[in-house]
Amino acid sequence: MRVDGVLTGHIELKAPGVSLDPATYKPRTHNGRQWQRLKELPNLLHTNGTEWRLWRYGKLVGDPRSLHVADLRTMRGSSVTFQAELERMLTDFVLWEPAPITSVSKLVDVLAPLTRLLREEVLDVMRDERRAVRAGASALAQPLSSLHKEWRRVLSPGADEDQFADGLAQTVVFALVLAVSEGVDVGGLPLSEVADSLTGRYGVMGRSLSLVAQPIRSTPVQTAVETITRTLSAVNWDDLGVRGHDVVDSCRGQRGWRGVPAGGMRPMVVVVVHPHLQGLTPSLL
Repeated sequence: MRVDGVLTGHIELKAPGVSLDPATYKPRTHNGRQWQRLKELPNLLHTNGTEWRLWRYGKLVGDPRSLHVADLRTMRGSSVTFQAELERMLTDFVLWEPAPITSVSKLVDVLAPLTRLLREEVLDVMRDERRAVRAGASALAQPLSSLHKEWRRVLSPGADEDQFADGLAQTVVFALVLAVSEGVDVGGLPLSEVADSLTGRYGVMGRSLSLVAQPIRSTPVQTAVETITRTLSAVNWDDLGVRGHDVVDSCRGQRGWRGVPAGGMRPMVVVVVHPHLQGLTPSLL
């Protein structure tokens, strides 16, 4: 959902009667797999039409609210009475602003679930592209599958789809962190221009981000990227206690990073040389 053109949150609408309690979702079901992504969102409105829940990073905000109607499937007209509690929930959702990020540890806590979200969105799109190709679509018209081939050619020859999704998510997130540290308004620029802003000082990262910018833009992955840039808009870099010169390119084979094949990945991952940000490893991602 957007307010004045700015991404504010996500709405997940279930069929009437479907449970909104994640504890009832079996891990291998559609709802169970979907919840693993939904719980990473900073502002989620979850509803089946009668029950409404507001979630922030998988934590329930307030109590669930309900519309007092017998059956949505048979209801006609606008016979629902005004409910102040539900209105407050909807207002809270629509007026959401990312919480200020004033410490490095908070930045890590916020980035970890969003990086996971981005990774899963990449894999979802690639699955959709494979289905499209099997149905007769041109393989050359599938942006992320084509990017995967280019990624293997340019950055990581042995990267499978999981490793590609890891590397892409890390590249985008840490390139955006670098840009924020340099005072770039990442929420107001397309990724291609963010990449241009990095090329002079952080050439490898700028070129890596430039490689992925256009393919991402034409897929649902763009929404996940916008969620990250919206969240990073709340960072006050001066309060973090680190400056741009503390952000450096990581050398090949950064220990502990998922998606970096032994001996196969060229420099592309970025880390912030700070004890907390060095902890942002695959155990969190």
